[in-house]
Amino acid sequence: MKRVLLVLTMFWGLFMAYQPLQGQNTRGNAPLIDEVVPVMIPPQTINLDEVKAMIGYPRKAQELGIDGTVHVRILVDEEGDYVKHKILSTPHRFLSDAVNKNIHKIVFTPAIDNNRKPTMYWVNIPVHFQLKKKSKGRFRIRK
Repeated sequence: MKRVLLVLTMFWGLFMAYQPLQGQNTRGNAPLIDEVVPVMIPPQTINLDEVKAMIGYPRKAQELGIDGTVHVRILVDEEGDYVKHKILSTPHRFLSDAVNKNIHKIVFTPAIDNNRKPTMYWVNIPVHFQLKKKSKGRFRIRK
């Protein structure tokens, strides 16, 4: 009888260990970074302009003429709060370092799943850094 219980307990443990393969994941209710989560309404940024102003443009990057776009993937929780992020691509470390310092201050509306409930969701946010082009002088109109 003890062997039967032991074997059943082992099978139950194995069964529960493989449950994440059936649509869930091993990190609770947080989706994996590359997991597709169907939602009715994706999260919307609330304070993106403020956070981008906090990020600014690193002086060293400006001096070196570095510009481009840092692509960030942000995990948003059920309340619309930042959980964590990952830099997907960056033209230079100076720009990604600036993004890393302040991106956690971003706030979203929560994603709404197909059951009309808030859910965790990964959002892609591009942060653009563009140098101002110097004018090449005045144009003269010939008569």
